[in-house]
Amino acid sequence: MTVPSMRVQPESPPAGRGKRWVWFTIVLVVAGGLLGGGYVAYSRGYLSIPFLTPKADALFGKMIDSISQIENAEYSVRLTIKAEPHDGQSKPIAIKPNQNINGLLPEGEGPLGLYLGLFDPDTALRTIPSDINFTGGVSLYLEADQPVKEADGRLRIDATYAGGDTLVAVNIEALKKDEIIYGIIRKFPSFFFLDLSGVKEKWVRITPQDGFDFLTEDTLEQADTKAAIATLQQALQRALDGKVFSVKQKLAAETVGGVRSEHYLIAVDTDQIDEVYRALRDERQGQEEDVKRFDKIIADLERPETQELLRSLVANSRFEIWIDRVTGYLRQVRWNLIVVPTADNERLKGKQIRLGLEFTLEKVNQRLTISPPASTIGYDEAVRLVTGVSEDQQKFEKQRNRVQDVLQALRVYQKSNNRYPATLAELVAGIKTISQDCERRATANKNTNAGRVDFDSIEYDCQYSVPGLVKSLSIIDLYTGKTFGYKTEADDYRLTYQMKITDKVESYYKEEHVEGLNTATSKDISIEKKTPYEETQPQEQTDEQQAQQTKMDQQRAAEAKDDDGDGLSTMEESLFQTQAYSRDSDQDGYPDGEEAANGYNPNGPGRLPTSPTIKNIKTTIQNNSVTVTWTTSEAAYTALFQGLTDSYSSGQTFQNTLASSHRTSFYAEFKTTYHFRIRACTAAGACAFGPDQTVVVQ
Repeated sequence: MTVPSMRVQPESPPAGRGKRWVWFTIVLVVAGGLLGGGYVAYSRGYLSIPFLTPKADALFGKMIDSISQIENAEYSVRLTIKAEPHDGQSKPIAIKPNQNINGLLPEGEGPLGLYLGLFDPDTALRTIPSDINFTGGVSLYLEADQPVKEADGRLRIDATYAGGDTLVAVNIEALKKDEIIYGIIRKFPSFFFLDLSGVKEKWVRITPQDGFDFLTEDTLEQADTKAAIATLQQALQRALDGKVFSVKQKLAAETVGGVRSEHYLIAVDTDQIDEVYRALRDERQGQEEDVKRFDKIIADLERPETQELLRSLVANSRFEIWIDRVTGYLRQVRWNLIVVPTADNERLKGKQIRLGLEFTLEKVNQRLTISPPASTIGYDEAVRLVTGVSEDQQKFEKQRNRVQDVLQALRVYQKSNNRYPATLAELVAGIKTISQDCERRATANKNTNAGRVDFDSIEYDCQYSVPGLVKSLSIIDLYTGKTFGYKTEADDYRLTYQMKITDKVESYYKEEHVEGLNTATSKDISIEKKTPYEETQPQEQTDEQQAQQTKMDQQRAAEAKDDDGDGLSTMEESLFQTQAYSRDSDQDGYPDGEEAANGYNPNGPGRLPTSPTIKNIKTTIQNNSVTVTWTTSEAAYTALFQGLTDSYSSGQTFQNTLASSHRTSFYAEFKTTYHFRIRACTAAGACAFGPDQTVVVQ
């Protein structure tokens, strides 16, 4: 019997089962989206999850550890100075320049590496405008993981100042691509005789051959960045462990540089600072110089005057910090300091000055692409646009400076080797060897003098001539493009070079050279143009010389002028730091000149402090350099003004360290009389001028 086949029918699915799968899939997608979005929000700092968000102590530790992980970043520093109504709480800072500052920072050093010997809040607040409003910033991007010579970078400077009737703005940018620097000035005020309008909004191309090779020097190449970072991390960790700084209050999170960051108000305990230095000192046992330095700092910190100063600063300060909660990178630090004038300061009555300092890190570990500007001008062209010199004049002066450098190098080489080099190539190599020897001696000197170089025990050439020659020395003739002619004979040499003299060349340069071939020896810059040291007959001045003389006479007359009729000349107003257009600068009812003549301070209360005495003025001449030494009756800051006449219009050198013995140098032309005068000021502000001095470089 045949049995018919049977087809089994599938069971019908339960009602609603297919819909459950659809909803389950939707839930998975939505949950995945929420979790993914939440992770992105958390990783970028926009979402705070209590059991995942690190506590303050852990985050600060993470910040310190992350310092060594920063390879590239844009570092920005911004300073603000603003006059505002007094908040009724802040008090004047307890700074006494003759006590706690000079004791805290002897010889220009101290715990913070700052020198504040000249800073006196009371004096400063009597001179600044009552409506001052300044803000300025510098931002720098540099590839820290690259050798400096190869690293690209960007620098930006911007500032605005408003006070009284003055409004000043500055905006400058510089790019570094390989070994070339590109700079542009967008805003810059015109000061005195400096007019930069010719180069504004123009990118200027500067190469190492232009003399700006400071970013490619071997010393920067050899800098131990890792060791410096390790030292910074160690110091910060010690400060955190020692509770020098701690979280005073957690503020609302904020976005800094596009990154959501935790925001804290920081408390500072100055009483713990010395303990941090003790810990650092103990870790340096066996490193004698470091131990001595830390011992000195600890002794400074233990002084009552120092402790009073630090507490006073902290009382008027507010410290804030922003840290990326995910990576731990430091994003921003802000310090605000309130400076309050004393009660007798009528101009700032009811006001205070807010000083703000802000440090920001952006674009951390983001490599920027630096592209050279499409249109640039050369450095030489930029100089011509600023100074107005012609191309012929500029080339002449560069050739002359190049020859002077070679002559200076020959003198240094002969002094070191007791002979002249056989070739100019030997000269270049020899100067580098001498420079290395100078560095070794300076290092040895520093190691035996508590970390400081005793310059008086090192030759003049090692201090001044050699370092500059290593950078600037060139043996190529600008006019021929070939090496200068050179040969030795007996105990001398003969250096030959070309000169092209045009009407644009300064007359005093024309007196030193002839058109075409010139020959220099150890005694003459050009034997073809050799002239006697003394003129047998006075020569009539040229139109150019007469114009220069007239200009100098006008300057001397301006310095002797008394614009406000108070009995003080313009130069004396500068000496006493009084207002040149006010008969009574301190508004006490007595003219400035009458107060000064009777020994009273024309720029404030009380009598004038005793002025220092300038004595033992001596000059030493080596080739084209005049070195001047002098002493003062008490420790003073000094300045030397020099020029071709007693208007001293050629230059000035300032020494910003309190000392009783002083030394400086200036460049001088051969067969030229130079005038110079010395000014000395004590820490209390008493100043004095020395007599006019003259020196002739033969």
